[in-house]
Amino acid sequence: PLLRAGLLQLGEQDHVLLRRGLFERDPDLFWKLKPGPNVETPIAPGGLRVNDLGLRGPEWPRSPSPGNIRIVSLGDSCTFGWSVEENSAYPIVLGKDLRERGLHVEVINAGVPGYTSLQGLRFLKGDLLAFRPRVVTLCFGWNELWPARGQPDVDRHTFRGDRYRGHQQ
Repeated sequence: PLLRAGLLQLGEQDHVLLRRGLFERDPDLFWKLKPGPNVETPIAPGGLRVNDLGLRGPEWPRSPSPGNIRIVSLGDSCTFGWSVEENSAYPIVLGKDLRERGLHVEVINAGVPGYTSLQGLRFLKGDLLAFRPRVVTLCFGWNELWPARGQPDVDRHTFRGDRYRGHQQ
């Protein structure tokens, strides 16, 4: 297993972040952030707060507040805010900037370290559209460039129970 600049690749052994309890396995997304209160960790100075959906930050109601436009910022560790405090992650800064300009917005930080566009699309369709966003921003990049051991992640990563099954080298 490897962790390179926020890239999470799972193999037969759990990744160090899974072992530390920051992530949990997911049959469709391969992994997600484990819900819980503020946890001290180097990836999130000031504490990592993860809501019930597995997103960094507060709980969100399914519908936006009346008169607000809901934005979902979907992405990888750059969106998540790797190594910065929660309020310094770009989705939070974006929301603050738009509100200062007089717009009524709510921005959900849907960044998960290591995610690729495949995981993002699955997360959007499976969970995030239920939160009724009017706008979705995307920020995937670095993780798309890492080699997937000869297979795209849609073919490579398959979980069966608590055991990983997929391409092995």
